Amino acid sequence: MLINSRFNLLSLTLSVASGAFLLLISGAIYADRIAAGDAHNLVASGNGGQFVWGANANGQLGDGTTLDALNPVPVVDIRYNSLDGATAVASHGDNNLVLLGDATMLGWGPNENNQLGSGLLYSSNYKGDEADDDGNGADPGDGTDPAPEEPANTDLVFPTKVVDPDGKPISNITAIDLGANFAAAINQEGNVLVWGNLDAFQDIEQEREPANRFRDKFFDPNIEFIDSQYRDGDPARDYDLQYMRDAQGNRYTDIIAIAVGDSHLLALTSIGQVLAWGDNSAGQLGDGTLTRRSYPVYVRSSQNDIISAIPAIAAHGNASLAVQPDGRLLGWGSTLLATPLDTESSDRLQQYYARPLVDGEGNAITGIRNVALGESHALALTLDNRVVGWGSNSNGQLGDGTNSPGSQLTKVILSNGVQLSDIIEIAVGSDHSLALHRNGNVFSWGAGEFGRLGDGTNIDSYYAVNVRNRDNHIFSLY
Repeated sequence: MLINSRFNLLSLTLSVASGAFLLLISGAIYADRIAAGDAHNLVASGNGGQFVWGANANGQLGDGTTLDALNPVPVVDIRYNSLDGATAVASHGDNNLVLLGDATMLGWGPNENNQLGSGLLYSSNYKGDEADDDGNGADPGDGTDPAPEEPANTDLVFPTKVVDPDGKPISNITAIDLGANFAAAINQEGNVLVWGNLDAFQDIEQEREPANRFRDKFFDPNIEFIDSQYRDGDPARDYDLQYMRDAQGNRYTDIIAIAVGDSHLLALTSIGQVLAWGDNSAGQLGDGTLTRRSYPVYVRSSQNDIISAIPAIAAHGNASLAVQPDGRLLGWGSTLLATPLDTESSDRLQQYYARPLVDGEGNAITGIRNVALGESHALALTLDNRVVGWGSNSNGQLGDGTNSPGSQLTKVILSNGVQLSDIIEIAVGSDHSLALHRNGNVFSWGAGEFGRLGDGTNIDSYYAVNVRNRDNHIFSLY
């Protein structure tokens, strides 16, 4: 994840002084315009709309259906009059978050850990029995069509506002990220907010409001909702909202970027230091230990050395990565993702401090601008706007024209053998990959099942291919 634009001036100064690398296109920083879940994708167009494609069994496409899409389709919004422009997107598993132009957030998908922050136990998209008993095509809100006792599903199949424990939309947000169990955001004060399953962060001083219920008054009054309790002792239904604090209980106020793993969080400060907290079973906090941390600790390269001047960070599962000012990569935690070496071995070592990553010949990886991590493979964006990768490749998710494991850095290529270039952003799914071209075109490669490549097929591709509209024209965000 690149440095958040809230600190553009500071970040640009840092980049000049220390050689840190920011992605500047036409005077703007493009970040988080594309996101990949397990088997679906979410992108934000230049006019603020959102498009999705791929698997949809759990409502992860947000179009009100559970039908897979082989090509991009718009996210449907029936509750809010205007999405007010999407400025950033995040996906993990089957869940999605969108940051809107008004600095509020929308979420949709399974929401099994309340990481979408809706405060609802059941689907907020519940519209009744859909039998249309009186034949007028109306939903239960008109008082004519009776509602069943329980909703048809528990997934959020339409966008739903992320709210605080009082049911009010969380606002003033500048950046978002989504993990397996929880979500995180940065507000305009540089504070980090987290919600969802926060078991990994237990014993942290909490911001709590008196327990009550989320009521349908906080949403569209014409839609029937089922009330749900929060903080009722059932971890599956608890909805906590916390601020990241130090050991003295003070909120951090200088956070400019975040990266979320399964049960840990990385936060980048305005001077490029990296804070980490949560689960540490694989050393993914980079503090030299395997100790779970209830409060943030600094990521270190050794016991006495805190890493600094970092322009980009990434996290997934139990792995963490950072880009150094000179373009070298640092990794810590699970080495399944943290190093290209021996990625298929069952005997994987862990790194408890941030260490330089090396290629298949033992040379330090250099010339990197940004990184993205998935379940079993990783991508890196080079300084000359090309894409390289390593890790699992059984479905061609490395895009090198083969399905052979990437035990060393591989180049993403087109079907004609030319290396993919002019890329400004990358995203990684479970078995597929995405890249955003400078001209707004989106490329995909890897597993094609459920239509996740967006090319109109469900066939794997070992090469980068264009995402296309249903009319077979090339899809573009701009």
